[in-house]
Order: sequence, then structure tokens, then C-alpha cells
Amino acid sequence: MHQPKIQPRKKQFATSDRSPTRVNSVGANSNPRRQQKVRQFPRQNSIPNWLRALLNLQKSAKMLLGGMFGLSLLAYGCTVHTQNTWKQQHGQLKQLQDRERKQSEMNENIKNQLAEAAEQPQSQLVEPDPNRSIFIPSATQRPNNSTAQTTPAKIVIDSPPPSGY
Repeated sequence: MHQPKIQPRKKQFATSDRSPTRVNSVGANSNPRRQQKVRQFPRQNSIPNWLRALLNLQKSAKMLLGGMFGLSLLAYGCTVHTQNTWKQQHGQLKQLQDRERKQSEMNENIKNQLAEAAEQPQSQLVEPDPNRSIFIPSATQRPNNSTAQTTPAKIVIDSPPPSGY
């Protein structure tokens, strides 16, 4: 499409009928041949509906992709944190199981030593005899004093309770 060259004019005003299609030049040499139609520019928002729908779909897909990326990072972080916590707790459990095994072994060794010592004649241990038993009577029940009740003391634990029991 070819556009004719238009020479610049001093001032241009619309005609008296305010028609947007005609422009007159104001001056001494007004020439009716020089009147030209003013072409209107296309509207800025003249995007076809199908293209507008595709652009909206693209924006939606970008937002969805960003959300999914954020959720995947969150899930990955939670997984790594959970695995690290599990690894630490599993290590503590193994330590506690080793301690328990060593204590059981020490208890059995002490029982064995006591049994061997009891079999020797110089140990001076005596067989239990019901005639030589001492019986202690149970204490009498004290009445509850509701005025003397105090709040129980708070128990402070220095180390966390063992896990796995």
C-alpha cells in the first residue's frame, strides 16, 4: 500500500462540521484540492478473539507451571528434611539398642557372679527360712486434708526421653 507524501503545514484544524475525516489548512492559500481524507488508525485492542484466548491460555499455563514448580520444591524440601530427621532418629535408636544390649549383658554377668559366689562355702549366705522372716504391719490410712493440698511439683527432664521404647 502506497501512501502519498504530505508536506508539513503550519497548523491544521478540523472543519466547522467537526468531521474527523476532513482536515482544512488555515491560511491565505486554502486550496480545496489539498483537502485529504484522514485515515483512522486501527484500534489498539483489535486482537482476534482466538488469539486473545490463546494468550489467556498461555498466561494460565505459566501460572500453573509456576505453582507446580513451587509445590515440587516444597515437596522436595519436605522429603529431604524427613529423610535427615529419620536418619538421626534411626542413629539414636541404634545407640539405645546397643546400650540396652550391653546393660542386659552386664545384668546377666552380675547374676552369674552372685550365683557362683552363693555356691561357695565361705560366702556365709543362708537359705531363706519362713520362720526367720520379719513381717512389717502396713501403715494406717491418713485422712485427706483438703486444705493442705498443694500443686504437684513440675518435673524437669534434662535429656529427651529415649525413643523406640
